[in-house]
Order: sequence, then C-alpha cells, then structure tokens
Amino acid sequence: MSIPVPMRCVRQPRAGGRVIPWTTVQTSPRLFLGLPGTEHGVTAAFGALDSARQAAAVTGRLCQVCGQALEHLSVYLLRSADIANGHTVEPALHLGCYAYSRRACPTLNGGSDHYRRTSLNLRTVQDDTTGGTWKQPAADPDRAGHAHETWDAWYVPADQYRVHHGDNGSVGLSLEGVKPLRAVRVRNAALPPDAVALLAALADLFGTGAPADRGACPRTHS
Repeated sequence: MSIPVPMRCVRQPRAGGRVIPWTTVQTSPRLFLGLPGTEHGVTAAFGALDSARQAAAVTGRLCQVCGQALEHLSVYLLRSADIANGHTVEPALHLGCYAYSRRACPTLNGGSDHYRRTSLNLRTVQDDTTGGTWKQPAADPDRAGHAHETWDAWYVPADQYRVHHGDNGSVGLSLEGVKPLRAVRVRNAALPPDAVALLAALADLFGTGAPADRGACPRTHS
C-alpha cells in the first residue's frame, strides 16, 4: 500500500518510492522537472545527514524532510542518548512530514532493526542550494551496524526552538528547558540477536506461533 506524500514533498526526488529528505546525502541531479510519484534517478544514503544542509536546517528553522520553513509547532525526533545529552543533531520536522516519515522510514516504522554497517559509495556532488559540497558519507561508529535505539517524538512550540552550538563547531537542537506539548514513543529499541533467538525458542516451546523476528522491531502506538 502506497503512503500518501505530504503536499510539501510532492516535487521532491524519490528513491525506491520514498521521498528523499532534504537533509539526506544524495547524488545529483539536484534540479529536475519531475511529476509527483515518479523517480528522479537520484541515489540517496538514507540515514546519512548532509552536514551543510543539516546546519542550514537547524539555523534557518527548516524542516529536515521538505526543506521548507517550520511553523508554530515542530516535531523533534530523539534517541534516548539525545535526551540524556540535552541536544540532537536531527533537524526538526513539520507535523505532516513527521507523520509521513513515521510510516515510510524503516528506522521509525520498525522495518529495520540495525543501522547500515557501511556507507554508500556516493561521488562528491555540488549542492546547488546551500553552496556547500557533499562528501562521501562516512559510517557513524556510534551507529554503524548497531541495533536501533528507542526513538521518541516531541511536539515543540516555536518559542522553545533553540540552537545548540557544539565545541567542534557543529550545530543542533537544544533540549535544555524544552517542555514538549506532547511526547510520543515512536519505536522501542531493537532487541539483540540473542534475545530474539530466545523469544523465538520460547514461542516454539509454548506453541504461541509468534514469528522469530517479532521482538526485533516492536512497534508502539501513541
């Protein structure tokens, strides 16, 4: 079943039927005259943030999915580590773009239980919007090959939007003092392989008929 695409995203390039988020590392063509619902010959490293666009989105209050200006309310996608650290590198999203991402993104919808082990081999391309240059996305040692963590969504009003400046010159969204209007559990952490195997063995033993991978990507609903 196809997932309805937000009107803000109908003219964005797609790969594998999915809208490529504006901040995702991707190959050219950057400019195209495509029709909604068509593929645009673009290769994307889903899950890898382009540093130039990530910074532009955070400082310019832009949505990470559509690249358009955020409004009175935005959604922060947060891992447990982000909440503990008090900031996140993930730019915010419109409500509609978040709703689409929650259904289309394997990390958020439970369709994937591990991060990609290695990065895609993408040639460096010129970013015609921010004037920066994309580099081949390097695998994040804190994520590459690891099981997905717990992800939450915070609904944050515009007057609590603050930029976090890291010691290394990076920027992100500050969570200090943020009181979300709503907090939603998007997905639980993926279980390690030995725990999945144990659950499968117990299911077989007690005849519950639960599939072997049922515990790998639990899905929760608000």
